[in-house]
Amino acid sequence: GGDSLWVDKHRPTTRADLCMHPKKAQELYDWLAAARAHAALGLPHPQRALVLSGPPGCAKSAALAAVAAELHMDVLSWTAPRSMDPLDPSGDREARLSEFERFLRSASRAPALALVGPGKEGHEEQGPRPRLAVVYELPTLAAGQADAEANLAAAVSRAVAAAVQPIVFECANDTGPGQAQWLLGPACLGGDPSLQGRVAHVACNAVAPTLLRKALR
Repeated sequence: GGDSLWVDKHRPTTRADLCMHPKKAQELYDWLAAARAHAALGLPHPQRALVLSGPPGCAKSAALAAVAAELHMDVLSWTAPRSMDPLDPSGDREARLSEFERFLRSASRAPALALVGPGKEGHEEQGPRPRLAVVYELPTLAAGQADAEANLAAAVSRAVAAAVQPIVFECANDTGPGQAQWLLGPACLGGDPSLQGRVAHVACNAVAPTLLRKALR
């Protein structure tokens, strides 16, 4: 309508609308399509999780939303509401971590099958709509919190190991806790032998001016 915000009116709804490089958008689509096919059968994809990294403004969130819509997936998202700094008056660090891990477990498990059909006889099983758990921001850690960092890494590893529905961690390329290189490195997922080969990575670049002009036409 006339009162719609510009950002909503022009929100990308397919890969063709994105200002992301087509190769990266295709990598994201291919991974999610394979994960969706497994999840629809209640089976985990061999790669349980994807780390989607890149600088701010490179269309990571828009690409995830567009591809998930194309694939008819329900998106359950997490954005850390508070930090895990023990000096943060907004709450207890252990409670924040438990809340985060509960979200991952719930969002990435297989939903129950829906039974449809007349009466008690002849029910047909209808496959559940696959879900996508998206973590837009991990709980914030203050510098020097080695125990909190280890607990966060353990929570992430446990969730990925048990996931049936796919999990995407969207983050920057930085090396700090919660960022792409930390997630993929030995301090977190890369240090768990049981997860070797189980985590994919799509690294996006800054949006090229030519792609941005094309998207704005």
